[in-house]
Amino acid sequence: MKMDRIRYFLVGAMAVLGLSVAAQATPVVVLLNNVGSTFTNGIRQDNVANPYGTQPMPNITTTTDSASITFTPSSFFIVKANDSIGTDNWVNGSFSFMVTFPSAVNLTTSLVESGTYQNNSGTSQVTATVGVTALNSAETAKYNNVQDNFVVPSTSIITWNINNQFSPAFNNAYTTYLVAVDNVLEAVSMTSNTTTIDKKFFTITVSDGGGGGGVPEPSSLGVLATGSLALLARRRRA
Repeated sequence: MKMDRIRYFLVGAMAVLGLSVAAQATPVVVLLNNVGSTFTNGIRQDNVANPYGTQPMPNITTTTDSASITFTPSSFFIVKANDSIGTDNWVNGSFSFMVTFPSAVNLTTSLVESGTYQNNSGTSQVTATVGVTALNSAETAKYNNVQDNFVVPSTSIITWNINNQFSPAFNNAYTTYLVAVDNVLEAVSMTSNTTTIDKKFFTITVSDGGGGGGVPEPSSLGVLATGSLALLARRRRA
């Protein structure tokens, strides 16, 4: 109840002083690179443009302490292998973005993706590597690797899903982070039958995992309240 009274007083004091009560700010996301590479039948191709789709993209949803980036993967994200002597083909889509929070946060990253695969007599694999760097700090990047192997032969199309969350163990909370993702689909054939894997959905969410900014502590609110009282008193005397 005491905290509620303090907050109520602060809002009223700001109104009396002519200060606007602004809505809570949300994180700002700046997309950087969106590039891919392929390896098909022994031939590698780099700098494939826009594997995660072309503008306007993607869908960015923000709250006061999180930002979710959802892509609709392009037709780039499908790989097939069909060779009786064994073929290992892959595609790799890379993208990065910078996210700035209104106050320092201990970043938590969640990765959700899905697609389909079909292995008649081969193997397919999904690998996601996420690197997080706290900008304007001395701390180095933290990495997380998620890998799913689909080795059970199936003549039908099967849906795969990956849902992973991790929190880089930074020593401090920061406002701005650089997040880089490498996402690989790999198909290996063992006979003349075809192995196929594709990606149909991809979203990454960065949020405050706790310990960052947020609502001021009671002591900070008390100091602000005292200062507001003093300003109000001075305004009345004037």
